[in-house]
Amino acid sequence: AMLVEAAKDVYDLTNIRIGKTIRFYFGQDARAERMEYDRDTEKVIIAERSGDDFSVREEDIPYEVSQETVRGKIENFFYVDAMNAGLSEATVLEIGDLFSFGIDFTTEIRQGDTFNIIYEKRTRNGEQAPDGKILAAKFVNEGTAHHAYYFENGGEGGYYDGDGFLLERQFLKAPLSYRRITSGFTGARYHPITRTVSAHYQIDYAAPSGTPVVASARGTVASAGWEGGWGNMIRLRHDNGYTTHYGHLSAFAKGLKGGAQVAQGEVIGYVGSTGWSTGPHLDYGMKLNGTPVNPLKLDLPKGKPINEENKEAFEVIKSRFSVILE
Repeated sequence: AMLVEAAKDVYDLTNIRIGKTIRFYFGQDARAERMEYDRDTEKVIIAERSGDDFSVREEDIPYEVSQETVRGKIENFFYVDAMNAGLSEATVLEIGDLFSFGIDFTTEIRQGDTFNIIYEKRTRNGEQAPDGKILAAKFVNEGTAHHAYYFENGGEGGYYDGDGFLLERQFLKAPLSYRRITSGFTGARYHPITRTVSAHYQIDYAAPSGTPVVASARGTVASAGWEGGWGNMIRLRHDNGYTTHYGHLSAFAKGLKGGAQVAQGEVIGYVGSTGWSTGPHLDYGMKLNGTPVNPLKLDLPKGKPINEENKEAFEVIKSRFSVILE
């Protein structure tokens, strides 16, 4: 109790999760002299005895870090192939996030696609530890190369493309998040998802019932309810005159109703087969000022460019990593 009280300004020790390790170090009189608790993969909470009291602080976990490069080719699924190439699951999912504005990892990955990833491999006291930052990445999808470079732009770390634009756009490439579908799966259980585009730019994603559906852009729920042949349907309103719809859902996300704000990538519902439907699939469509547009052909403005004064520093980092990525 004394320790909890001493730590309260640094970390609420009553939040410690079951299954997480706490390390205690004891002095000669069998009194605990020091306690360490890993708050997450980056920070450690340290409590040290001083007299009858404890002083508590938070520090960076002291990893040994080496820069590693992993190269791979798609033979099966990106998830499996990247893990086989030596990347951790967390890093694989992060790559899916990084390129989610340009590539739909659920339906667009092809055999023969290639990836080169430069990242921080970390160990702690000689034991393998969670990977650190992805420093640079290149993914060649159907012959098109996508690049990402980590850069501190005025103290704010982010990922930029080869032209120095932030890898962010108004819309994700797909309403099914690779992270949400893949996370915690093993390759054997990963279910391939197929996609067809009809004349009116309705995109049908055939996916297992219960697959999480995400908002492809930040917006407001215009409606969420039963719409005849569409079954359970969500309609979202977005900035710049765009709207999207998501049909045949098995269920809506908890608390989702008209007027609610949704974040990009937030789970809004689950794939189903409600309404006039021959099997579980998501019907996804987009309109601009009421006219259907093809989400797969959207040419949206890029994210913010790097500040002028940091351009040169970015070019130095880019050229250093580009050589390794080739």
